[in-house]
Amino acid sequence: DQAEHHYQQALRINPEFAIAHYNYANFLNARGYKGRARYHYETALRIDPDYPDAHNNYGVFLEELGERDSAEQHYQAALRLDPGYAEAHNNYANLLTKQGDSSKAEHHFREALRISPNLADAHNNYAVFLQERGYWESAEQHYQEALRINSDYAAAHNNYAVLLENRGDWHGAEQHYREALRIRQETL
Repeated sequence: DQAEHHYQQALRINPEFAIAHYNYANFLNARGYKGRARYHYETALRIDPDYPDAHNNYGVFLEELGERDSAEQHYQAALRLDPGYAEAHNNYANLLTKQGDSSKAEHHFREALRISPNLADAHNNYAVFLQERGYWESAEQHYQEALRINSDYAAAHNNYAVLLENRGDWHGAEQHYREALRIRQETL
């Protein structure tokens, strides 16, 4: 793979280049090389412990591996370094939701959307959060906003379809399920 070759070449030239380690970690993680990705995330953070993007993405990586306590530490580090980091607020809110801390989760969802009102992921995730708590009208508004921002957002179509189905809007649910399937098929 030519991209991998370039990452390796950059690291041979400068093995202390945190950004190259971080980008290579993202590349490896996307291809399923978890052990190698972990090494490069950790190396990037050893070289530059004040790198908010590396903390955030390593948090996502750790959360996917089920290492929630470590993920939380990295989300907190990202937010300590950059309190205006909307994606980190969104990711941390998702983790807090899984941990059952609804109050803190809602704070971080709201903060993500205050900082970045066009962050479709935050709208979708906050809508799921609201829907699970019975706030269907508010959830619907956030699904609609996520889809206004990104009309090809398959997860938002699917989640919105679930809400519509639960409300008995079979036609609306079917439209959004079909759209989610169409998008997913196109990305395969």
